[in-house]
Amino acid sequence: MDKTQLAKINFIFYIPGSAGSLLSILMKSQIDKNFQFNGFATNNAHSYCIDAIADTHTWHEYQNFKKMNISLEEYFKDKNLRDSLFQRCDVSWLDEFTKMKNLNLILCYIGDYNIKLFNLYKKEYNTINEVVTKENNIKVPKTHKDYETIFFIKSLNVAIQIENKHMDKINSINILPVLKKDYKQFSKICKITNHSLLDKIINDYNARNIIDFDILPKSMNRYLQKHHNSIQYTHG
Repeated sequence: MDKTQLAKINFIFYIPGSAGSLLSILMKSQIDKNFQFNGFATNNAHSYCIDAIADTHTWHEYQNFKKMNISLEEYFKDKNLRDSLFQRCDVSWLDEFTKMKNLNLILCYIGDYNIKLFNLYKKEYNTINEVVTKENNIKVPKTHKDYETIFFIKSLNVAIQIENKHMDKINSINILPVLKKDYKQFSKICKITNHSLLDKIINDYNARNIIDFDILPKSMNRYLQKHHNSIQYTHG
């Protein structure tokens, strides 16, 4: 895949749980005249009834990519890009993509630390040893009584550092207003052609993606209440 082909793709970068897959569906719903939506198949935005989204290019894939010593063009050459117009990437890939010019890069983020941590935990708690993190930077003894809490907080903070580094350099969108059907930011990265379809997708996503801080470890909730004491969220 050459640079011309890469330039046609919308690359969406996000921390796991930051609704990057939802953003790609919202954009596709406004661009693809044949788009159909009959609800999500699961409690996340990776699949819906008519079509399925290819997986995100993960942090682990990025680590492997760096070891391969190849270009982005070579990396994508042998990829089966089922959804060629939209590719979702872990935020860590941004350091690589921003080296190239004329690519459509979009940073999808959640402007609330509490929800960032909740979503990361909810998405990754079953695979804590594979959670998005930075090699050798996060060292927490597994015997520590608050291992999960410390590991997730440090992992998230590393990802946020990357996010902040690129926030003002590429198109960025806070997904929280979108979840409340405020499409001002969304309209700057995608022309709105079917407002009611956006609402329909958001309604279904919100109905499935319930924010419940009670599922977090007690030590994690204590951390949020002490350092980010605004644990509240209401779907609009």
